[in-house]
This record gives sequence, structure tokens and C-alpha cells, in this order.
Amino acid sequence: MVPAQGKVMDYGCGTAHVLLQAARKRKDLDVYLVDIPEAITKDYAIWRFKKHGTRYTWLDIPENEQLIGVDGGLDFIRCHDVFEHTFHPDVVMNGFAAMLKLAGIVSFDFMDNDGDYNKEKTKQSMER
Repeated sequence: MVPAQGKVMDYGCGTAHVLLQAARKRKDLDVYLVDIPEAITKDYAIWRFKKHGTRYTWLDIPENEQLIGVDGGLDFIRCHDVFEHTFHPDVVMNGFAAMLKLAGIVSFDFMDNDGDYNKEKTKQSMER
């Protein structure tokens, strides 16, 4: 196996399509797939990585959203379509800051909660 030359994470990975494509092209990546334990896409994402013989580490997002299991030194964190589903986005982002290398990059988006979007938010569902 090729030694890792880059550490990347997909936080809220879903089917992990983006990192699977990257990992298939770059065998030197150390990939972390992260999602909630009950994600319906978890088994599928793991199956896809195994099917392609691609190295990965799966981490469950705990209820307190304080992710453990990454020793730092991440080069890249991808977090798309996730923050609106977190209860503590500040905890998540502070965790990212602690896990990144000094010149590391976070790619994320965030749908605000002003009600103009039709996207469902976890916080809204819990308030009902």
C-alpha cells in the first residue's frame, strides 16, 4: 500500500461520492469518512470504499458533536449540506480548526435559518 501523503475528511459524508473519486485517483490519501451512526447511507459508503479497495477510516459523529479519533494534521475537510443539521455548528467548526494543519482548508456551505429556504433543518424538526 502507498503511504499516505494527504489527510482528508468528509464530514457528513453521506454516500461519500466526492472523496471516493478523489481516493481512487490518489492512492496516497488518508481518508476519513464521518457521519451520524444512524445515517442510512453509512453501509453504502463503506461498501463502495471496500468494493474499490480504497483505504478509509469511518468515524461516527457523537451526540455532543465533539469529534474524536483524528489526531490532527488534516489537509482538507469537506463539509457540505451539513451545518444546517448540526445543533452546535460552533463546536463543529472549532473541532475542524483543531484538526487542520496550519495551511489546511475547510470547504463548507451553510444554509441560514431565516426561513427563506425550503431545506429542512434538524433544529426545526426538534422544535415541533
